[in-house]
Amino acid sequence: MRFDLAPRGSFYQGISRTLQPKDFIGKRGKDSALLSRYFEYLDFMNPSVSVPFRYDRSAFEQLTGFLLDFQQGGIDCEIIAYDDAPLTAAFGKPVEFLGIDVVYDSAESLLELPDSVPEEVKVRLNKSFLCPTEADVPFVCKSCGQRPFLWRPCWVYRVVL
Repeated sequence: MRFDLAPRGSFYQGISRTLQPKDFIGKRGKDSALLSRYFEYLDFMNPSVSVPFRYDRSAFEQLTGFLLDFQQGGIDCEIIAYDDAPLTAAFGKPVEFLGIDVVYDSAESLLELPDSVPEEVKVRLNKSFLCPTEADVPFVCKSCGQRPFLWRPCWVYRVVL
């Protein structure tokens, strides 16, 4: 299982959502403190090329701390958990199913750019702009998968704190 912070309010609710510096500008006069905390979060999630990030309970708890700080600063974000198999919880926390993303290497999504998704695929997606069932994934791959990657289903959840 992997997890990350993601901005809320976007049409697409999959794994490619990321917080950006622009999300922290103009928030209750705390720009520099929030932006500093954002850069700490980036350093935390991306320690170095030689030391990969460990998706363990300790990291999850630290990520929860970043979430609370950001939310107190007016940043509308959430923790998402995702995996190549269905989840029932994230380190004991309940999860809410958002849908199934179609991804390469748990990093790049076929659905992240709504304007590049064909209409015949859009009508099959749920309100989170994700596949509602695993049975929809082959159709999405066939209709959108122009790049020569091995696209796979990835179950995406909102962690309920």
